[in-house]
Amino acid sequence: MCEETPRLVGIYYNRREGRDHVLVYRCDRVRQSAPRRPDWEIADSGFFALDALPHDTTPATRRRLAEVLNGEDPTADW
Repeated sequence: MCEETPRLVGIYYNRREGRDHVLVYRCDRVRQSAPRRPDWEIADSGFFALDALPHDTTPATRRRLAEVLNGEDPTADW
């Protein structure tokens, strides 16, 4: 749970889906709670250290993390 107002980092066009947009928010003060249960939109969720991300974390998600956390230049596409 975010203990502050989340900040919008960016809005990305998901070229793979062709009609979807992904919004990325940043929250630095987080209180860990139970992962969200699967529903019609979220298949799975969890908490991971940055150096222990799941093997199937998408390249686009890894790029967003590098942009937000390492200051790499952002791109417009997911």
